[in-house]
Amino acid sequence: MAKKKIRTPPPPRAVQAPKRRYEPTTSGFSRRSKLIAAAIAVALAAGVTIAVAATRGGGGSGDPSTKVAAAGCTFKTNPNLGQAHV
Repeated sequence: MAKKKIRTPPPPRAVQAPKRRYEPTTSGFSRRSKLIAAAIAVALAAGVTIAVAATRGGGGSGDPSTKVAAAGCTFKTNPNLGQAHV
């Protein structure tokens, strides 16, 4: 009978999955930094808008009777009857 040959293991198989092409950004900011900066800018713009709207007010100052009389309408103020609310 012939002598048995020693069998070498097969070479590793090549991975058949798609290759990932990851290129790190070298030109400044990463995507995450840009998103954070955009979120801060939107929050700042919203804060400024709310602050301006709050300080401008709705024009509620002044006596309503003079404004109604100037518009040609009548305005009657009833006397206080002294009723206390609980």
